[in-house]
Amino acid sequence: MAKQTIGIGSVADDGTGDPLRTAFTKANENFTETYDRTDLSPLKTSAFTFTSLGPRVLVDTTSAAITGTLPASPAVGARCLFSDVADFSVNALTIGRNGELIEGVAADMTVSTKNTSGGFVFVGGSTGWKAIKS
Repeated sequence: MAKQTIGIGSVADDGTGDPLRTAFTKANENFTETYDRTDLSPLKTSAFTFTSLGPRVLVDTTSAAITGTLPASPAVGARCLFSDVADFSVNALTIGRNGELIEGVAADMTVSTKNTSGGFVFVGGSTGWKAIKS
């Protein structure tokens, strides 16, 4: 379903906007669609793609190693954050670079230290994604 915009009329109380019941129906359906999206869940137990400026991703590698892919075509300042909720030293988190450099290197990065929280900020240029501790 596409986002439903609530009609508010041209000016206050001109009678051209959505009736109250219609407006709240649209609002409820928009929220339901957002809350039902599994790709927005912060807990990841299988391969996923980070969302620029999205919430911190909680990564559970209890069952297997996981790859988290950085966004394609990021804007300078884009941030992707993660936290280990299992044990990266047992099953690692691989950071997929998605065509951009990570710390100036054209290779994916593996995070294999227990209890790691960190992330990346996109600085562009010859560095690409810069690792940050958080």
